[in-house]
Amino acid sequence: MYLFWNRPKATDSGRLFLYNLQFTVFFGTLVPSITLYEVFQIVCRQRGEDAALQAVAMMQQGRVIELTSSIALLAAKLSLDVKTPMTDSIVLATAQIHAAVLWTQDNDFEGISGVNYFPKAGA
Repeated sequence: MYLFWNRPKATDSGRLFLYNLQFTVFFGTLVPSITLYEVFQIVCRQRGEDAALQAVAMMQQGRVIELTSSIALLAAKLSLDVKTPMTDSIVLATAQIHAAVLWTQDNDFEGISGVNYFPKAGA
């Protein structure tokens, strides 16, 4: 199982972000529920509510994983151990609990064991 996570940035083009979402759905990846919140908020701010709803609808075609107490507690421990922000800790904990490979271009994950980080082109 795979878990792809790339937080949309202000500099991402709408087309690039949509491609990343389609790629994620195509592989039937895990979607931590907290990423729905984060993507909706960022896309809504950048491109409006309709675009945000479309992005979240596409994400929901993957396997949405709700935040459980097991994931929350592991995320808290990971946050202390590897000094990651809350969302990143929840994403990492979700991948670990579900034995998923976490692939990301989010540089917050660079150097973390068990994460396949690859920098964005031109970064």
